[in-house]
Amino acid sequence: MSYPSITQFENGISDNTLLIDKQIVDHPAFSALLNALQQEYLSFVSPKVLNEEGTNNITIEGESFFFADVLSKADFYLYETHESDAQYEFEWHGTLAATSFSTLYKNGIIVPDPLNWVTEIMNGVFNEVDMLYTSHDEAFAIEVNSSDIKFEIPEVGFSLDKLGFYYERSLGQNIKTTYRLYSTIQIGSSAIPTQIELPAGNDIDPVCWVLKTTDIIILNDGLKDIIGFLSGQQDLNAALGNDLLTLLPAAVNAIPQFALTNFVIHFNPQTKFLQLLDFSIQSVKSFELVPGFSLKDIGVSAFITFLDNKVSCTLGLFGRLLFSELIEAGLSIQLPLNLTDDWRIAMDGSIDLEKLSDLETLPFIKLKDLNIPPEWLTVNSIHMDNLNLVFNPAEGKIKTVAFSLQVNAESNLIPGLTVKDPYLEFNLTLN
Repeated sequence: MSYPSITQFENGISDNTLLIDKQIVDHPAFSALLNALQQEYLSFVSPKVLNEEGTNNITIEGESFFFADVLSKADFYLYETHESDAQYEFEWHGTLAATSFSTLYKNGIIVPDPLNWVTEIMNGVFNEVDMLYTSHDEAFAIEVNSSDIKFEIPEVGFSLDKLGFYYERSLGQNIKTTYRLYSTIQIGSSAIPTQIELPAGNDIDPVCWVLKTTDIIILNDGLKDIIGFLSGQQDLNAALGNDLLTLLPAAVNAIPQFALTNFVIHFNPQTKFLQLLDFSIQSVKSFELVPGFSLKDIGVSAFITFLDNKVSCTLGLFGRLLFSELIEAGLSIQLPLNLTDDWRIAMDGSIDLEKLSDLETLPFIKLKDLNIPPEWLTVNSIHMDNLNLVFNPAEGKIKTVAFSLQVNAESNLIPGLTVKDPYLEFNLTLN
């Protein structure tokens, strides 16, 4: 396999067209490319053959006719390499002025399994589609960020707007195919960028699609946007039997602005069946549970499944509890469907405290009530590995507190007997 010379390319030009075949580029990945394109050669109209100064690298620029579409700004780049068994590698790149999944499929470029029955997507026209083939990976990458194509799915309460896609297919020994759709969905008054991996192949349904947000998005109308989206899910409202606003505390409903930090939908686009909805929204506001006990950056999370004609909904709050300027813990609150029932609050993970008095950050804990004589412990550090509370909203108070501490300390509970690093558990019932 010899490195092509610039003269070979120049001599291959006839009638303002350059035909690159396997005689010029004797590389196994080039043969794989021509086979995939079902072509005997790559053609360039009005070609420019350029030699990179000081190297043997060659760039060919021009326009190529490709299965009746026009590749504008096409280029073919060869470069010497010492990173593989080959003496050189190459990249072929261009932009399809307009094409569709159907055209790409008919010409053997893509495998349509997740899409061949979705006619709105298969036959929709995408403009300015970017294509790249690299010899090192023996792989196609095809991408367009957005289009005017829209996939309506009224049965699941939303549509996929401004569709784009990313498709990658390897031609080498390790055959791999990646599908990804880009879309925008409307959540209330907010347009949310999303992407879908195809096929999803998740634990819920092997043929369902997984749609998720790609970034943190500020919702234009805060909680109203997400509530408006959920209100469109008739099965959810029928199962809950409530206006969703009534399932959240009034103080949370009153927060004017939220950011959508996580949004995942599992749905089957063939049966038009929604299977799972998982989202989190967060604010920069605080939520006071009881006087002196507030969660910073309060957020709302929901995990909803639609399986076997049954709807299951888990709704919660989350935020940060500050023990000091340097120490904070994440807390999660599992909300009951009846807000007057007890709320269960748990710490996420564990934290390290500097001293026992840090516990008094919690207004319902006083060291004197724990009956720990100051001379009993010589404390070096404290590790809190759980904190669980039960809050009664009807009475507006914390009912029970349970936590455990791993203390790096010496205990002199019994005169003459020293115990190192005691593990302490506390269960408090508050009046």
